[in-house]
Amino acid sequence: MAYKEYKLTVIQFRWRAVMQGPAQTPYEGRKLELSVHFPEAYPFDAPKVTFTSRVYHLNVDANGKIRLKTLQDKWAPNMNMHESLLSIYKLLIEPNPDYPADPEVFQLWKNDRDAYNRKAMHTIQ
Repeated sequence: MAYKEYKLTVIQFRWRAVMQGPAQTPYEGRKLELSVHFPEAYPFDAPKVTFTSRVYHLNVDANGKIRLKTLQDKWAPNMNMHESLLSIYKLLIEPNPDYPADPEVFQLWKNDRDAYNRKAMHTIQ
């Protein structure tokens, strides 16, 4: 019996997520959009999650990449997107100064929280 060769086609998925800015943060009342890209090796590799809305935050770089350990080196295959999006939401409430995305934003957050909050409030698009 002859075997045919089969070509495996991997479909990669992209999601668009929208979350409401948490209360009592500079993002309150704002809709924040995110892009979620699931790599071929998902769930063994973490999804790539970025803000497509412009967000000024200690743990978000100018390109929207989120510095969150569970989306990088602490990812585990048993994690799911609900947990990941909840972690991002919590990060908006409580930034992680041990994992900053931009040194200048970190310095403003550390030295002048009011100025940081004003800039975050006015930067969101």
